Amino acid sequence: MFELTNGVSYNSYLNKDEKNVLCDSVDAAFTRRYIENVKAAHNGEDLDYLIVEHMEPGHCRNIDFCLKECPNAKFVGNATTFKFYEQFYNDELKDRYVEVKDGDEVNIGKRNLKFVFTPMVHWPEVMMTYETTEGLLFSADAFGAFNVIEGHADAKNVIHKVDWLYQAIRY
Repeated sequence: MFELTNGVSYNSYLNKDEKNVLCDSVDAAFTRRYIENVKAAHNGEDLDYLIVEHMEPGHCRNIDFCLKECPNAKFVGNATTFKFYEQFYNDELKDRYVEVKDGDEVNIGKRNLKFVFTPMVHWPEVMMTYETTEGLLFSADAFGAFNVIEGHADAKNVIHKVDWLYQAIRY
């Protein structure tokens, strides 16, 4: 439907603290690599929470795989997240749900995660996660754009404002 000559980036983040928290997952095309990366990143430690900020397949397709690999992890989302999950997949993970409401916070050690609902940023269930200690925002799709950062961790090295703006508008 959309030509993606330079691909698309996925924004899945691991927050390591007293509790390990993963924000979002990726598209089904990258399941094996994603699970390998998650395992390597938390280096054998338990994953405590998987936060799903958006139920579009590029964000949620690996929820079940991730939670099967990490049997102690809880599945964090809002009421609409779980409604969508059960419509798309099933409810076999229902006993692992942690439902959050707008403004709720979860302490993971030195850091606090605050959930900010942003419905219709893309879909009706979208929420962002704000890490209050360092002021980091995990923004779901709010600032999405097509294109990948070609092997660089620092976007200022590879994305020019004009290119990014055009791809953000397309997105």
